[in-house]
Amino acid sequence: MWTAGVDPITDRLHETSLIGSMRWWYEALIRGQGDYACDPTGDRRCPEEDGKKCSVCELFGCTGEARKFRLLITESTRKLMTEKNVLIPSGRIHYPRRQNKKIRVGGWFLSADSIIGDAKLTFLPVGNVDFNYLCIILTLIESYGAIGGKVSNGYGVIKFGDGGNEIHQKAKQALSKMQPNPTSRDNELPDIRDFFFANLEFDEPTNPNWWQGVSGIREVYNGKVSDGKTIQNIQGKKGIDQVISAGILPIAPAIRNYLRFTWYPSLKLGLEDYEIFGTTKRNDNRASRINISYAYRDGGKWNFRIWGVIPCNMNGHKFNRDYFGHRLHKELSASSLLWSTIFPHAIRPKLTQWHWLDCDQMDANLYLMKLFNRGGTK
Repeated sequence: MWTAGVDPITDRLHETSLIGSMRWWYEALIRGQGDYACDPTGDRRCPEEDGKKCSVCELFGCTGEARKFRLLITESTRKLMTEKNVLIPSGRIHYPRRQNKKIRVGGWFLSADSIIGDAKLTFLPVGNVDFNYLCIILTLIESYGAIGGKVSNGYGVIKFGDGGNEIHQKAKQALSKMQPNPTSRDNELPDIRDFFFANLEFDEPTNPNWWQGVSGIREVYNGKVSDGKTIQNIQGKKGIDQVISAGILPIAPAIRNYLRFTWYPSLKLGLEDYEIFGTTKRNDNRASRINISYAYRDGGKWNFRIWGVIPCNMNGHKFNRDYFGHRLHKELSASSLLWSTIFPHAIRPKLTQWHWLDCDQMDANLYLMKLFNRGGTK
């Protein structure tokens, strides 16, 4: 998990990062019910001129209004690795346009400041608060999504310990009390109806060194990367060894690289790839709409998830969202070229969960109930 504070260092679990992430999920839940949830980063954020606040700000607070709960964190965590940040290469090498610049290997960093371990979260009410509605978003996060920072790059997957079943049951009880007022899905702000979720797994190969052939990790372990024109040296073998020993396989960069630069262009949807996968351009910084976790060892299997928010209204662009979802579902199937590109030794992940709500469907509660009941891959 990655939850940096004022300094970009995860020295502990920062409650502000976790609360900010939970608020984002809660906003999506409320909008899916047909209720208004302000954009806290926009011009129309609460409170309004008459002092009214949306239900999200009533719980999480806003200017002039304190949050209705406190979050206490008791943790037993450690750094993911003792080495420096490890670059997982994308396979692309960027050549300088100016003579005084150096060649740069493209890719994504595996942060040495990320942490793993156990943590206990205690929610303390300030006034009259029904925490059961928070159980809805916590259940979604634990089952399908992630929490904290850098979730698009693999971080933030959690697993409930003791009390997990109670949280699931409270989530179902809260959902049964909600009375949605379905509205059209023309809001680009996160709406739970626009979320999709895919859970995948594969068996642990018998070859103990199988992971050394995974795309991106292979280059780190060999200490070099090539784009066919030049060869660049890279480091990080010791760091990768520590991460694998912790039961974590950093496959998110390789999957993201394939989906963005090989699969997505083949769809010919007329929408620039940065609208889906984000960009870090100086004056146009956008988060990715698709998030990919690392793989995590669970007994004799490895599990990972791909999830995100694809709105029906994409910045006013004509975009066939449901065709996009159909093609993504197909691409994640066990027979796709994606997995033979990423994995060695005939590893073919199985799609165990697929959830997508077409744009002509408006009822968020039916969608949520299916998610809570782990309803298949159709």
